[in-house]
Amino acid sequence: MVRWSWWVVLWLSLPVAAAPTAQNYFQQGSQALAQGRTERSVDYFEQALELNPDLALAWRGLGVALGKQGKWQESAQAHRRATRLLPQNAQGWLNLGWAEHRSGNDKVAARVLNHAQELAPQDPKIPNALGIVYLFLDQPQRAETATRRVLSLDPKNGTAHYNLGLALHRLGRWSESISHLTQAQGYEPRNPHPQVALAMVHHAANQPKAALASYQRTVQMDSRYRRASYLDTLLQADFSPAQVAQVKQVHQWWLQK
Repeated sequence: MVRWSWWVVLWLSLPVAAAPTAQNYFQQGSQALAQGRTERSVDYFEQALELNPDLALAWRGLGVALGKQGKWQESAQAHRRATRLLPQNAQGWLNLGWAEHRSGNDKVAARVLNHAQELAPQDPKIPNALGIVYLFLDQPQRAETATRRVLSLDPKNGTAHYNLGLALHRLGRWSESISHLTQAQGYEPRNPHPQVALAMVHHAANQPKAALASYQRTVQMDSRYRRASYLDTLLQADFSPAQVAQVKQVHQWWLQK
C-alpha cells in the first residue's frame, strides 16, 4: 500500500494557476501605460504579442508606449502592424501618422493622415494633426484647409486656432492671423506660443507697439524667451525656420527697447 505524506497530498490538492494569456498581458500593459510606467508597459505588450502576434490592440499599445519614450521609428513600426490587422480603424492610422511625423517622415505622415480622415471625417483630431504636418512641410494653404476643418468640427480648439494663425502669417494675411492667434491665446492662456506668434505677426504687420507688448507678455509668461538661443525651440512648436528668424528680429528689437 502506498503511503502518501501529508505534504504530497496537500500539493496535489492545490489548484493549478492558469497561465497568463495574451489578453491578460495586454490589460496589464494598458494599466501600466495609464499609470505612466512606460517601460513596464512595453514589457507587458511584448509578452502579449509573443503569445498572440495578431493582437492588434497590443501593437497599438506598444506603439503608444514607445512614442512616450521618444522611440518614434519603433513606434511607427508597431502602429504599422496595428493598421495591417485593423485596416478600418481610423485611430490606428492617426497614431501611425503622428509617429511618422515625429520620425521626420512628414510626406508619409500626410498620406497616412489623409487616409485616416477618409475613414473618420468627423474626428477633429485627424485634421488637427494634418494641419501640423502641412506646416512642417511648409504648405500653408493645405494647413489652412486642414485647420479650418478642425474648427468647423470643434470651434474652441486652441491648437487649431494657433496653427491657423501660423499658416495665415505665412500667407501674408496679417489681420486674420492676429484674430486666430488671439483666440488661441484666449483658449490656452498659459501657453506662450500663441503670444510669441502674435508678437511676430504684429511686427510683420508694422505694428511695433503691439509687437513689443506681445513679446513682453511672452517673457512674463516664460522668462526663457529672454534668451535668443531659446527661440530655436519654436521649431518644435510648428514655426518654420523663416518664422523663427522673424521672432529673433522681434527679440533683438525688444532688447534694444
